[in-house]
Amino acid sequence: MSGARILGMALLAGIVGFAVAAPAQDEEDSRWKRQEAIDPDLANRPQAGQKTLERHANALEHLFEERYVEAKQELDKLYFKRLNKVEQAMIHQDYAFVASAEGDREEARRRFQLAIETGGLYEQAKDARYKIAMLYMQDENWERAAETLEQWFTEEPDPNANSYYILSLNYYQQERYDDALVPAKKALELSDTPKESWLQLVLGIHLLQKSYEEAVPVIETLLALYPSRNYFMSLSTVHGALGSYEEAAIPLQLAYEQGLLTEDDHLRRLGQLLLFLNLPYRAAEILDEGIEEEVIDVDTDVLAMLSNSWIAAREYEAAVDPLERAASLAPDGELYVRLAQVHVQRENWDGAIGALRNALDKGGLANTGDAHLLMGIVLYSKGNPGEARRWFANAKSYDATEKEATVWLGHIDQELAAAAAAAEQDAAGG
Repeated sequence: MSGARILGMALLAGIVGFAVAAPAQDEEDSRWKRQEAIDPDLANRPQAGQKTLERHANALEHLFEERYVEAKQELDKLYFKRLNKVEQAMIHQDYAFVASAEGDREEARRRFQLAIETGGLYEQAKDARYKIAMLYMQDENWERAAETLEQWFTEEPDPNANSYYILSLNYYQQERYDDALVPAKKALELSDTPKESWLQLVLGIHLLQKSYEEAVPVIETLLALYPSRNYFMSLSTVHGALGSYEEAAIPLQLAYEQGLLTEDDHLRRLGQLLLFLNLPYRAAEILDEGIEEEVIDVDTDVLAMLSNSWIAAREYEAAVDPLERAASLAPDGELYVRLAQVHVQRENWDGAIGALRNALDKGGLANTGDAHLLMGIVLYSKGNPGEARRWFANAKSYDATEKEATVWLGHIDQELAAAAAAAEQDAAGG
């Protein structure tokens, strides 16, 4: 007998529960008696005849060699009406296997259903029903697959974790998320080490339902079993959605320390979080390194964030270069005003004057009066009160800076008047 035929006979034994290639007679008798003790009705079940078994084995040999026409021709030689229910069930399943191999899933489902209806599959009927469910899944007929699996669960005394996952997946595809969550959790419950896809399914359901607190332990389990950058990012995102920004920063920092944050948006996100958490020096270091290593694309936003980080860390010297670059790239003059403020902190009056002139030349300022007011303050600090007065007068014409400019003007006018009086007195005394 060929290897394919032997394999076919073994497959038959697995499908309908017959001992085709029996061992020694004593051993076979002993096995049969044990089965009878479990199932007293076993002895009364019809047996498959030798001719049927031969046709079956020949058909499977053709099937395994991908000779599908020949396989069906072999099965067609059997006269169905003369077959008992066990034989009919077996042959219907053979037709189903051939149809499935040919890609005719509708015919395969029909044949498996006919095999069940013969009554000749006995306890193996549930296995055929499971195959029908899988065929529906291949056609993405999630509703019929779920219905078939639901019936299978009523027949299967000990469903395994994978079957619960598959049922959940069918509910998920129908957007029946509440229904999907129950078997999905059951799959995790039954597994010592749940598969990554099972955990991902539970996580996906929680995220779709915005059940962020429930999502956290699932992501932590994924990180423990299947560590990857995506799960660090997901954990950070979920903590952020819960408003726990310190918790959101931790997985990103861990991922950064492990060299997993290798994309522009990842480093920007970490920088923003650290800046928000009042850790500006660390934010600046990470952004600076990302720019230097060309991981971060240089644009106005990231340069502004870097300079703001240095400013918040009171590292004004370090803030100048990125702020100058950001201001030159920006569509308006706002960042030049910010640059002028940094120069004021450093008492670099000429730098501040230059930055303010650039700001006014570039335009698009939210409040032009602020730039005029700051220019007046810079010029006054540099010792040019007369020139400063002209800028304060300009600032007074803007509603937002009118009051403050008026105070400065009064102060300068008093100072100028006092200076003039002193000069007159000196002249008179001379």
